[in-house]
Amino acid sequence: MQSGTAKTEKKNYKNNRKNKSVVIVGGGTAGWMCAAYLSKKTDFAVKLIYSSDIPVIGVGESTTPHVIAFMQSIGIDIQDFVAKTGASFKYANKLVDWMYKGQEEYVGFDLSYPLKSLPYPKNESQFSSQFHLPLLSDALIEMNVDKFDKYFNTVYHYCVKNVWGNNYLTNHYVYALHMDAHLVSEYIKDKFIDDIQVYDCKVKKIDKFEHGIKSITLENDLIIEGDLFVDASGLRRVLMSELDVSLIEYDHAVNSAFVKQVPYRDKSEIRPYTETIKRGMGWEFKVYLQNRYGNGYVHHSKDSEKVSEKFGGKYITWNPGRLQNFQKQNCFAIGLSAGFIDPLEGNGLYLLTASIMKMHKALNGEINFNHVMTCMFDNFYKHIQIFYDNNYDQRSAYFEPEYDTEALLNWDILFPQYMWLQKAIMFNHDISHWPIREGDYSKAINYLLLREATHRINSEKCVPYHIGLEDYISKNL
Repeated sequence: MQSGTAKTEKKNYKNNRKNKSVVIVGGGTAGWMCAAYLSKKTDFAVKLIYSSDIPVIGVGESTTPHVIAFMQSIGIDIQDFVAKTGASFKYANKLVDWMYKGQEEYVGFDLSYPLKSLPYPKNESQFSSQFHLPLLSDALIEMNVDKFDKYFNTVYHYCVKNVWGNNYLTNHYVYALHMDAHLVSEYIKDKFIDDIQVYDCKVKKIDKFEHGIKSITLENDLIIEGDLFVDASGLRRVLMSELDVSLIEYDHAVNSAFVKQVPYRDKSEIRPYTETIKRGMGWEFKVYLQNRYGNGYVHHSKDSEKVSEKFGGKYITWNPGRLQNFQKQNCFAIGLSAGFIDPLEGNGLYLLTASIMKMHKALNGEINFNHVMTCMFDNFYKHIQIFYDNNYDQRSAYFEPEYDTEALLNWDILFPQYMWLQKAIMFNHDISHWPIREGDYSKAINYLLLREATHRINSEKCVPYHIGLEDYISKNL
């Protein structure tokens, strides 16, 4: 879709919404999150089609802080959500043995904001636009630290000690959630069921006309009409496949996984981070929920038979990639329907919540949905590549003109500078070419040293993580 078409969408969808309806196909996390958001943020009559006979995919979902912000934006109380869905807090992604045996790196969510905003960037957005100023990540290079994560991530010591750090983490953007997809769907369903017309039945037929989809006929022969349609049916892509939207495949290191749910032998086994461990034929992940952890072995399908002998579990496979078009005529794709890369970086639910909000903007004629979604998926893919390819040329990948630091805020690049820097240090890349900005770093260096010491001392006062989580939940019961 070209930008000129977006103005037509604004006319079609923004005006007279009370007389229009949106039909969502899919009753997983994507479908219910989308239904809840549109019922809260628009005047559309929201209809959701799902089948209780189709299981929800997921053994445990690792997320980013944006998902908490999304939940809060639709009126969900996070303490109530955690108490009733088996969710837990995620401070970081712990990478184990990725480059060599015994290596441990914590990839957190702290931001590389301008030094002028020290000690805390109260007025800075998550992606700062002031790249002409020295950034916190620049100060770390000046310090010549041996461990980037120890000084950059405020959550570092709470992860290492496995303690409850929420009381000392004042910025909610430094932690995320581990979630159970099935329980999340049920929770949102219970909260928003009165605002949504729900149909529990499989799709039988899709009726089209010159503007896209006209109606959906269910297996019970009920016909559901709508003005706008959303494909949240996962990898089946019930609507987009009917509209002949093709998949752009990525050349990716993994495309399969064996997954299973593992109960704790003792509650102290829970961890405040996602754990990803390098194995002989891939990577094992552990997503720690309240009463169990989701366990998976992500690998390439060529090794599936051998992995099955060692690991076992439910087998899932996918084609890493994204749709060529995320909107075609009056139909949008979100969640797994839009595309999927892999489960290791917790990008799935970020892309889901972001796509729902971007779809809302597209309906208002503010953005070109196809362009924005293409950039989001492609930039996640470029970012994730550095994890898998030890020979990845960071200089050519991130310092070509289209990827320079001045371009971070536009939709041609997504990630703040520090994330690149952490990967560069973690994978022993040369950072001598890093563009250090001129400035006085003494204040920033002192700040980072003080911050590290403060959180190290605070972590010694904390209770074990499982006890802190139990106490947090009990206050809501």
